[in-house]
Amino acid sequence: MCHSLDQKASVGTTSGTGFVLDDSSSGNGYVWIKLNDLIVFSCYWSPNTTLAEYEIFLGDLDQAIRARGDTRLIFAGDFNAWNVEWSSRADNPRGELLSDLAVSLDLILSNVGDTPTFVRGEATSIIDVAFSRGVGVYVWSVLDELNLSDHAYITFSIDPRAPTRTLDGLKLTHHPVSTLAGLSRNLTVNLSTATSPQGPSPFDGMGKGEIPRSEQQSHSTTTFSNPSMPLRSPWPGGRSPMYWWSDHIADLRSTALSLRRTYQSLLRRHGPEGSAEAKANFATAIRDLRRAIQKSKEKGWWDLCAQIYINPWNQPYKLVMKKFGDGSSRPASKGCEQVIADHLFPAAPVTDSRLGPHARASG
Repeated sequence: MCHSLDQKASVGTTSGTGFVLDDSSSGNGYVWIKLNDLIVFSCYWSPNTTLAEYEIFLGDLDQAIRARGDTRLIFAGDFNAWNVEWSSRADNPRGELLSDLAVSLDLILSNVGDTPTFVRGEATSIIDVAFSRGVGVYVWSVLDELNLSDHAYITFSIDPRAPTRTLDGLKLTHHPVSTLAGLSRNLTVNLSTATSPQGPSPFDGMGKGEIPRSEQQSHSTTTFSNPSMPLRSPWPGGRSPMYWWSDHIADLRSTALSLRRTYQSLLRRHGPEGSAEAKANFATAIRDLRRAIQKSKEKGWWDLCAQIYINPWNQPYKLVMKKFGDGSSRPASKGCEQVIADHLFPAAPVTDSRLGPHARASG
């Protein structure tokens, strides 16, 4: 994980990612990392600063981006700027400056829709903005998930290749793996249930209790596809759960999320007075969720301490020796094993004992 100089913005990769961290740097309000040929900027600038300070921040960003050259990049963060281009209710000076910066750098806005990215009581806004250049950004969305923050989670898929290309005037768009997977499933169903105008129906000649040919084909396709194309991760979104996650915490989170939706709905329809009870229920659910997470973390810590006396060479040893890395350096070092070994274990110089120093005569 890399951080900005003021520790307000962060960016990093998760374990098991296929990206290799090649380089990184930071400044006040921003940090960037290089993943193969992709540059990712993460930014944050406080709303409690003057417009002049904001201009200095954008100027530093402009220099940092231009210094990377004409590279492919993702540029995102909480800029605390309003502009109708990303569905804000109105423009403000910060939003106009940020829009001008994006235009000067040939950045393409990635935000889609008008779902607020920031919610605090009755106040809502879209201040989390993403731009891109040279990469395709797809399925950009604001998640309606509880995260104990005023800011919502934002997800999107990227294709490191150019976002679009043309062939004889036909626009071709690259789609993320998730979209292709859904298309493949739909195509399988359509092919398995389709009938030829000259051919028989899948149900022709089918006796009572027999399985239609379409279902047999679908079952065969699934049987052969699962071993050859397994899921990337058994967990939703490809993310493994944290060590403190449990079914009890999942239930508390689901309850808190439901109460939050109820509170926000009543707040929009009846205002603060008509939603006071719902707000109190939501606050209680959040408090219970935080306490459960804290207790689970403490239990996980004591369980880790107990493993020191049971199996110290497993998880405790790996944590101390920092061997829980994501293995991102392995692809970069492939083929350089001999050079690395020679550097770590240099050959000893050849010595001739006849040229060694002579012992001095005593007395």
